[in-house]
Amino acid sequence: MGLDEEFETINYNEAFPVLIVYAIVMFISIVIYKKWYKRYKSIPDKTVEARLIKTSDYFGDGETNDGLPSTTSYIIAKYEYYINNRRHTVKTKCFDSVPESITLYYKKGNWDVRGEKEFSLPYWLSALMIAYFTAGVALITVFISWLLKLDFVMNKLS
Repeated sequence: MGLDEEFETINYNEAFPVLIVYAIVMFISIVIYKKWYKRYKSIPDKTVEARLIKTSDYFGDGETNDGLPSTTSYIIAKYEYYINNRRHTVKTKCFDSVPESITLYYKKGNWDVRGEKEFSLPYWLSALMIAYFTAGVALITVFISWLLKLDFVMNKLS
């Protein structure tokens, strides 16, 4: 068995229409994402006041998971806040003093609450976008190519 028999050659004339479909799907996805991102970012920040409900003192006893030195002591402060008459809690790490209340910022609800006014997408939404742009666009391309009965996809799927 020679080297030529081990690898399958690609017919670029059959593959080119699939690449065109991929480019169109990717372009449309990027345009929609940019419009959605701008619209989401332009939503004004809402604020909510969180009240202190509990504090706990922690003292360093060996290196911590956060990479803090072993001699560090800090306070975990637990705050409660209400969005749409539903109670939520948040924990913060304080090193000097613990404020009685803190201001939290959000745009849509409890899933995008943050402590600073600067904007960032929630982690789960960023992960969802990465999954869409890696696997989702490829699957959509294969599906559209299958619907259009492009030879390259039909040969690979059969």
